[in-house]
Amino acid sequence: MSLGTDNLDLSDINFDINSSDIDFNIEKSEEEERQDKISQIMETKKLDINMKRKQHQLEEEALEQSKLKIPFIEDIMPKHGDTKLNIFLKYFVMLCYILFCYSSVRVLNYYVEQFINERTQRQMRHLYTVESQYKDMNIPMLSDLETVVRQYTQQELKPLVVTESAQQLLNVNPDVVGYIKIDGTNIDGPVVQGEDNDYYLNHSIYGSSNQAGTLFVDSRATIGTYYDSQNLIIYGHNQKDGSMFGDMDFYRWNIEYWKQNPVIMFNTNYESNYYLIIASFVTNELPEHDNGYVFDYWNYINFTDDFPFDKWKQEVLDRTTFYTGYDFDEYDEYITLSTCSTEWEPSRHVIIARKLRSDEDAFNIDTSMWKKNENNRMPQIWYDYNGGGSWRSDRDE
Repeated sequence: MSLGTDNLDLSDINFDINSSDIDFNIEKSEEEERQDKISQIMETKKLDINMKRKQHQLEEEALEQSKLKIPFIEDIMPKHGDTKLNIFLKYFVMLCYILFCYSSVRVLNYYVEQFINERTQRQMRHLYTVESQYKDMNIPMLSDLETVVRQYTQQELKPLVVTESAQQLLNVNPDVVGYIKIDGTNIDGPVVQGEDNDYYLNHSIYGSSNQAGTLFVDSRATIGTYYDSQNLIIYGHNQKDGSMFGDMDFYRWNIEYWKQNPVIMFNTNYESNYYLIIASFVTNELPEHDNGYVFDYWNYINFTDDFPFDKWKQEVLDRTTFYTGYDFDEYDEYITLSTCSTEWEPSRHVIIARKLRSDEDAFNIDTSMWKKNENNRMPQIWYDYNGGGSWRSDRDE
């Protein structure tokens, strides 16, 4: 019985088998290729992630480097394991560092304010033109009268007219009441008057905070009228750069300085005037510095029963370091310059000047009559600092 195998074509069988192998290999190659592509994509993503992480890390490092770092700060911070001595030393170094920074800021602030003060003074000098002529006020000279008699009514007096220079300063600050200048010194600037005697101790003429302050007249005084206070007290700081009343020291350290500069120009907003310096002295502010006594010169704004002229004059003559040879009386008008001094704390240096009389010339003062006061009165604290003793009046001998 024949099954027909004799005539079977084996090549067809082999072809079918080979075809199946080829199809399988093709499918396998496609799968491998797909896996390879997936692997490549994953690798690419990993590289991207790593690059982004690296970039982020670099940015963070750059940011840290850009931040301001205080040198040695980590070294001075107490750490766990430090000995008590090391902790104490580290805190001490930290305290010194803080004090150094604070002092540096204070010093910088001082020089900045000094610069601002100098600039302000220059600006004010530029605005103000000195007016050297006396204005006809149509009132009698008080020094020519035996008694102070107000003979003129308000209707008979000419209206007060603000000078052009004063108006320039009033435009800056309406508290301006005058201008003061002493040749040969840095005392050359506007004078104001506030509602109290505190504000202009640490405020400039512009109203900004400034340790140098502004020269100012005692708030209790009357100025800018026909009948100003008899004694205008003007206060100012003793600045180391000579501004404000810093150069008043010339009259304290060298009593012959008066010979070269015996006159003060002090103009109100309405008239120009010159004053002759008649006294310079240092005095105490606290009673415990002079056996319980204080010469309260700042209260002698007007001479009254409570503040009599004779007592004030005797105090001035006792204390001044020099005599000018010029007399002065209760009919004169005065200005008193007051600033701090350095003999002890607190001490005050005072200069007193009287208004020139009608027969006196500001540019022709006779300084040959000058002489030193060999027994000028000083507070007890001065004698204690200088070998003991005490002041004794020549009148007691």
